[in-house]
Amino acid sequence: MGKSTHFIGQPVYNQVIKLLDKQQIKKISLETPRSEAYVKRLDGWTHLVIMLFGVLKHFDSLREVEIGMKAEVNKL
Repeated sequence: MGKSTHFIGQPVYNQVIKLLDKQQIKKISLETPRSEAYVKRLDGWTHLVIMLFGVLKHFDSLREVEIGMKAEVNKL
């Protein structure tokens, strides 16, 4: 009997993200002068979520973060 290959449960990353208050973080981001001045797609919340992903996975470069996000898009 081998282990199941099906993904069961919720990743630690999702558990950490659910602890954060999205509205409060966006409010703080908007209060900071010029932090959202030229935002088109990458707002403060998205930036925080991506950087936390990189930290929790111990990535050293943006390329690693990009590849990691693409690889786990169905789990996040």
